Amino acid sequence: MLWNGKGQATQLTGLGGQWITSSAAEINDKGQIAGTAATNYFDNHQAMTWNRNQQPSALSGVGDSFAYGMNNRGTIVGVSGANPTTIGVPTVWNGSTATVLAGLHPSEQGRPQGFATAVNDAGVIVGASFTTANGDAHAVIWRGSEALDLNDFLDMNDVGAGWVLTGASGINNNGSIVGSAYNSRTQRTQAYVLNPSVERGRNGGAWSSKHSGRLCDIDL
Repeated sequence: MLWNGKGQATQLTGLGGQWITSSAAEINDKGQIAGTAATNYFDNHQAMTWNRNQQPSALSGVGDSFAYGMNNRGTIVGVSGANPTTIGVPTVWNGSTATVLAGLHPSEQGRPQGFATAVNDAGVIVGASFTTANGDAHAVIWRGSEALDLNDFLDMNDVGAGWVLTGASGINNNGSIVGSAYNSRTQRTQAYVLNPSVERGRNGGAWSSKHSGRLCDIDL
């Protein structure tokens, strides 16, 4: 559904009459919407975009696809190539062109397993990728075609305390990143924020948890 500032709701439809369910994940400042529609509740999901007049268009991709984020330039991110037994690949859509993003580790089929969740207006993408074929998910950032593990930017005190950034769910135009972290020692899940810093992380990058509130004190 789309709600305007007056509390009025508009139902977003899929393409034709074959879609029985749909969900909207993101709306940009131009009123463009990204989301997903499906022909049933279990599979056949299709990443979608709706223009400011709520007219739907299907995004390209093989297998089930989901759109999770969109910036003000109309760049859309999500996952494609998913099915009931396979995690999909992180994907970015620019217009009608779908591009698979790199991952931290390929699956047995050689595909980068993971998903992209958000993109800012500079085109910087965040999400999650799996560290091994059957391993844990780590929060990642994509700059161009390169996938970087956000855990490499953590302060050593946070690493030593047992924290692992398991996913990134948002990035703003200032480069601040939010997501979820897990502590294997305490079995605690907690929200985090990473802010750009003049100090460098352990891999020399531009993000660090130091001086940025560390793992912010918001329990999930």
